[in-house]
Amino acid sequence: MTPAGNIEAGVLFLSDYLTAYGDPEMAIMAYNCGPSGAQKLWASGTYHTEHSSKVMDRFDYWTSILEE
Repeated sequence: MTPAGNIEAGVLFLSDYLTAYGDPEMAIMAYNCGPSGAQKLWASGTYHTEHSSKVMDRFDYWTSILEE
């Protein structure tokens, strides 16, 4: 119920999804759509959403900045 608690919970969810699916974008989709929603998308051949693409773009941007 605090901002710090919310961040910690989000990190735990993302960590679990990353472990379960082994792919950062799939983990983001599971976090954003829920696991069953993401699985329905994957079953239909959808492996990117607007949201997951935006998050991955930001990830790539900040990774490139931090690696300099």
